[in-house]
Amino acid sequence: SLPRRHEAEYSALTLGLDLQAGRRTALRLEVPGVRARATETLLTRLGPTPRVMRALAEGGAAVERLLAPAPGEWETGLGDVRLAVERELAGGGARLHRFAARAEVKAPTADAARRLGTGEWDARLGLLGELRTWSATYFWGAGWNWLGDPAAFALPDVPDGYLGVESEPWRGRVRGALWLEGHGEVVPGAGARVALGAGLRGAGRRAWRLAGTVGLTDGAEDFRLLLGAGVGTVGDGRLAGPRRPLGAEGR
Repeated sequence: SLPRRHEAEYSALTLGLDLQAGRRTALRLEVPGVRARATETLLTRLGPTPRVMRALAEGGAAVERLLAPAPGEWETGLGDVRLAVERELAGGGARLHRFAARAEVKAPTADAARRLGTGEWDARLGLLGELRTWSATYFWGAGWNWLGDPAAFALPDVPDGYLGVESEPWRGRVRGALWLEGHGEVVPGAGARVALGAGLRGAGRRAWRLAGTVGLTDGAEDFRLLLGAGVGTVGDGRLAGPRRPLGAEGR
């Protein structure tokens, strides 16, 4: 939800490609196709026509109707392409801990005029860690986001972070996770975003994941759902699924 009773709906179908560029460096490319709409006022839709200007001058119920938010039109197209580079700094492999740095760039490939993106470059730099025990994997991360400013307004640069726990495999296949995630206030007046996440993921020849988040603050989305599937290969050619904890993916 956005301030002043405005809301937005957004869905995406994303193609992701993970590449191992050496023993400690990994690359990820994401190309989304998005479908989105946001509420807009009748005043925004009609524009400053003579009839609209007379209604504004008269005031009263006519002004309320002009300023009341209503669902806008659905827009579909290419979203913003993202590229991430992750470098292990310590641990990893068979070790019980892992510490890494991650840099990400968002290219403005979405059509800003159709509200599919901001039309500006964004960047993020962060650190993340994992600690495995006999019963669970604990994971955490924090970063800083540099947000490009659209033509109409400025977006502040904000910190973000997440903290969670993922279970050991159930029956050797399925893991469950819980986590908290959030970032600073992006839209003035909306407040910071804090959300609670939960999910399941499976590994093997057909890896999959099912996850969701629920917003805990006014600056967060009401809810978000993710369904993903994929395959990949490791060094010996065996098929393998994603091994990162659910709440640490895409941060």
